[in-house]
Amino acid sequence: MLREDQEESAARASSPRAPPAGMTVGQLCRQTGVSERALRYYEEFGLLSPRRLPTGYRVYSRREQVRLRLILKGRRVGLSLRQIRNLFDLFEKEGQHVQAAHALLLLRSQIGVLERKRYSIDDAIEVLGAASARLAAMPQAVPAEN
Repeated sequence: MLREDQEESAARASSPRAPPAGMTVGQLCRQTGVSERALRYYEEFGLLSPRRLPTGYRVYSRREQVRLRLILKGRRVGLSLRQIRNLFDLFEKEGQHVQAAHALLLLRSQIGVLERKRYSIDDAIEVLGAASARLAAMPQAVPAEN
């Protein structure tokens, strides 16, 4: 906590009247639930590029905050960091329309991946349910709590 407070103080100290545009590491971590380590990893991987204050502290602009939210959404739906970085790179190099076309293909493909996983999970649940029923019907079976 002390380090986060120091970062926030350093951010405020860089401007005599108002804090700089953006958020410090501590603020962004609190707002998103992401760890400092994850933020640094995303930076090392080329997904985020926070501005550095003269003190060395990172300040995340609105752009970086949006990118982090996109990273988190992408990870939640099973995209790899490499896939997410490729989409970011496409936006930077080719523009929104090219990025959107590639994103559409990628997202449709990911839907297929997730549907296959869901089928596999449903099948596994069915197999486990049948095995549980057979075991529960055995005379020596001990009733489970669930």
